[in-house]
Parts: sequence; structure tokens; C-alpha cells
Amino acid sequence: MAGVSGIDEDLIEAILPEAVAWSTAHGLNMVAAESDKRFIHAPMGLLPSHYPKESFRSGVALSQAYNKLVDKIARNEDWLFQTLDQVSKGDDFTNRLVELCKEVKERGVSQPWYLGIHRSDYMLDDLGDDKFALLQVELNTIASSFGCLSARVAKMHKFLLSRFAQDLPSLRQRYGFLAAAEN
Repeated sequence: MAGVSGIDEDLIEAILPEAVAWSTAHGLNMVAAESDKRFIHAPMGLLPSHYPKESFRSGVALSQAYNKLVDKIARNEDWLFQTLDQVSKGDDFTNRLVELCKEVKERGVSQPWYLGIHRSDYMLDDLGDDKFALLQVELNTIASSFGCLSARVAKMHKFLLSRFAQDLPSLRQRYGFLAAAEN
């Protein structure tokens, strides 16, 4: 039975424990949500996925506009407090952030510089005929910590492809680096 990207479900079941073991051995992990003493593998794609260069460039081009928008919203504190008022009443995390921002505003800003670390998450909508639409899933202003794991995910993909490339003809056709991974 074919599963993800036309890959046989049994093959996916064989690849998965290899990916988890590699992740554990190479620091591609995080603290489990329900415990501060147990680690699990970080969220990741099991195998590489095709991401067209033009779609990537579109995301990069959009980043400046999104960053300016986030900055302008963050500096309009009265509007931000009003907009988040109802959310703050039902979400402790948002409430803590709003209260912290209000406290800083009352004390007065003591530094003239701001640094924004933003991460935009996108999905691709396959329109057919090798055409894709870039869809923004979210823009994070807090959760940007996993960006550093991307190099490890790429290394894990190369490891998995070196072990399973002969069983992944659909990926072999799509990715030129498979020939190097096989040797």
C-alpha cells in the first residue's frame, strides 16, 4: 500500500525508527512537553521534500514586508493591548506577555534599539504542471528556536537516503544528490 509521496507504508515503518535513533544520537531532540526530564525527537519531516527555488525566493521577498508589519504592530501598543484584551482573558501566556509589555511601557523604554527574530512558516499548494502557490501558515515572533536544527535535519535526511535510497525510486528521480548519498 502506498503512503506518503507514493512510498510504501512498510518502508516508512522501517525508516521511522532509524530516523528517531539518528535524532537521539545527534541532538535533534527537545524536552518532552509533559516532562522536564525526558527528551523526544524534534518535529521534522521524515524525508526531504521538493521545494521549488521560485517559491523559496517568493518567501524571502515577502519577509521584509512581514517584518515591517510586525514591527509597526509591536510599536502601536495601545492598539495591540485593545486587540489582545479578550485573548488575554482566556490565555495565560498572552496575558503574561501583555502585562509584561504594559510594565515596560510604564517604566519607560530604556533602550533605543529593537531586535525582532521572526520565522514564517509556509506550505506549498500544488497547482499542477509544476506550479505552486506559497501559503503562509503562521508568522512566529517567539518560536524561532528550531531554525538551528535545519542543518541536522538535512544530515539526517542524507543518512536515511544513504540507507534506503535503493528503496525510494520516487525520491531518486527527484533529488540529484541521491547518487552521492548512495556511494
